[in-house]
Amino acid sequence: MANRNPDTQARHFAAEALAADDPTSWFERLYASAAGDEAVVPWDRGAPHRLLVEWAQQRGLDGHGKWAMVVVCGLGENADYMAALGFETVAFDVAATAIRSARQRFPDSRVDYLHHRPSGPATGLARGVRPGGRDLHGPGASRTVSPGREP
Repeated sequence: MANRNPDTQARHFAAEALAADDPTSWFERLYASAAGDEAVVPWDRGAPHRLLVEWAQQRGLDGHGKWAMVVVCGLGENADYMAALGFETVAFDVAATAIRSARQRFPDSRVDYLHHRPSGPATGLARGVRPGGRDLHGPGASRTVSPGREP
């Protein structure tokens, strides 16, 4: 890959997608370029986000018998971490290449990785929270939803 600033490249992809009135398509372009070593995903740390890990550790989080949903899961680090805590985890992303890459990174994962490109506003995702569940806004661009019992 050329020595391009990953943030600059991602912003370029995003600007082109916005100009084409397709605001989420740049994620697929970024992940596909990264899969071909032509780009770098700026938020890829190769590990779950440190704030998610700290939050879970501070609470002694045990997901056995509970569900977690990771929205905009990217390359899967946060989703796989939630599954490792015992949560039955579903994760999805708008970029099909991100989902394929997550499955490749975590071939033995119990996470159900799904590609989903919403046709409308993402605000409808909150309907996935069961009565008595919590909508937990995770660090970064991810949103973790843990329906059912309190985490």
